[in-house]
Amino acid sequence: MHVAVETSQARGLSMPQRLRLRGRDVEVVEVLDQWFGPDCRYCKVKGSDHALYILRVDESRSEWNLIMFASPKAQSIAPQSGAGAHPHPSTDKEIRRTLFDAVGFAGASEPPTLRSGLA
Repeated sequence: MHVAVETSQARGLSMPQRLRLRGRDVEVVEVLDQWFGPDCRYCKVKGSDHALYILRVDESRSEWNLIMFASPKAQSIAPQSGAGAHPHPSTDKEIRRTLFDAVGFAGASEPPTLRSGLA
């Protein structure tokens, strides 16, 4: 998902400072990690909303994409494994709606279908 990112320069690289998600600004509190792919760079950041984001940047086009999002709220509703775990803590639709709303898409008619694995 394309995302607007305000950046600063550090050691010749654009580093994320603020994300804009559906009209909501999220300050980057900390860049936790970064690594290089064959034609892009990835940044794992912590937002002012306490969520974790993985961003992919194509430096040649200055294009940023949101690859992964994880919030404390989403983690609290994730199915747990092991003894005592509730087999169905929420329906898939309820989990998708909570994740969808947490990213700032509240009010949309339907969240996208979740797919497992990385593309």
